[in-house]
Amino acid sequence: MCSSDLFNKWALKSDGGNFTYPVFYSMCHMITSLVGSWILMYVKRPATGMPTLEQFNFYKWEALSLSLCTTVNITCNNASLMIIGLFVNQIIKALAPLLSMIFSALILKRRYEKKIIASVIVIAIAAGFAVPFKDPSVTVLGVCFVGVATIASSAKPVVGELLMSVSEKPKLAPAALVFYDSCFSAVFMLIYWLSVPSEREGSVNYLISNPAEGWTILILGSLAAFGYNISVFYFTMVASAVAVMVATNLLKVLL
Repeated sequence: MCSSDLFNKWALKSDGGNFTYPVFYSMCHMITSLVGSWILMYVKRPATGMPTLEQFNFYKWEALSLSLCTTVNITCNNASLMIIGLFVNQIIKALAPLLSMIFSALILKRRYEKKIIASVIVIAIAAGFAVPFKDPSVTVLGVCFVGVATIASSAKPVVGELLMSVSEKPKLAPAALVFYDSCFSAVFMLIYWLSVPSEREGSVNYLISNPAEGWTILILGSLAAFGYNISVFYFTMVASAVAVMVATNLLKVLL
């Protein structure tokens, strides 16, 4: 995730890839994940079957909550990378395990021992200290964006765990979650993209004037996003939402 943020930081900055259209950029990620998850389910059909309108109606509130978390997380995080340094972005996101623990207690009714809570706090602090002190630029709007993104990213694996492991409803496969998540997130982002002329016209003009660089950025970013999305849900299924956030922080420390 840290390396993905580095690439997104470069792609979205005016002095980097100059692809300064975070919603369109994120929408392409969702479309790629939508197609990729459908292919995975076509190759290996889930026990609950392929996505249908009837199936969606059965899981609609959970699926929409998942999509809302994804839309808010990706859009706000990518927007924050345009106006604050990666150092500040990663410091704030180091709090994700603590937030996931809170959401797990509220949504999954899970309780944690004091030693586990203390361990997560230590890992969050260590992840914060492990972030290289580079590009420490900060703005109030940028901090707000990454703060909202961190809340959304912390809630997302909890909702995913609910659908795959904890809910009394038939359990959905990770690929099905990625499909529903990407489908509605793409729709939300498409509506925004069509509604905002600067985002819509700017992204189209960029691809026309810089086709090679523009499509390279979109393809690499989208493939990385799909790989991350599917791996996170598989990891959540075999571990837990808090474990996903802790592993993300441990990766920052190792890097």
